[in-house]
Amino acid sequence: SLSEPNQESNADILNNCILSQNSYYSYLPKEIDIFSKIKNKFNQLDNKQIEKRISDFISCFQKILYQIYMADNNISSLFLPQLDLTIIDKESAQIEWTFKDFRIGFLFEDKESSWYLVTGKSLDEFSTSGDLEESKYEEILKKILSFTIRNV
Repeated sequence: SLSEPNQESNADILNNCILSQNSYYSYLPKEIDIFSKIKNKFNQLDNKQIEKRISDFISCFQKILYQIYMADNNISSLFLPQLDLTIIDKESAQIEWTFKDFRIGFLFEDKESSWYLVTGKSLDEFSTSGDLEESKYEEILKKILSFTIRNV
C-alpha cells in the first residue's frame, strides 16, 4: 500500500544536514566534530522559525570550518570543544562555545538574533557583541573562527 510521505521537520533537516554525506560535516575529521552535542538537543526546539535559523547557521558554520580545515589541516590538532545548545524558552535558544580563556555565544530569538564574545583575564577581559543577521553569518563566523584558532 502507498502511504503519504512524512513531512520533514527542521530538526530532521538539521540532523540530516549534520549526518548527510552531502554536507561539509561528513568531510570534517572527528577531531573537529563540534556539532554532535547540538544534534542531540535540536529536536527539543518547539519553534520552527528558530529551528530554521539555527539549521541555516549550523550549515554555514560547517562550511566555514571545512574551508579553514582545507586551507590548513593542522586545525585538526587544536582542541575545539563541542558547541552547546540551550533552549531558553519557546521563543529563544542559545548556542555557546566555551573555551578555557573565552566564551562565544549565539542567541536566536523570534524577532532578532545576536552574538557575543567574552574573554578572561589571560586575554585582557575583552568583550564584544553584535547582531546576527542571516546575510552576515559567513562574515561573522569567519571572524569568530579566526579569533578562536589564534587563541586556543
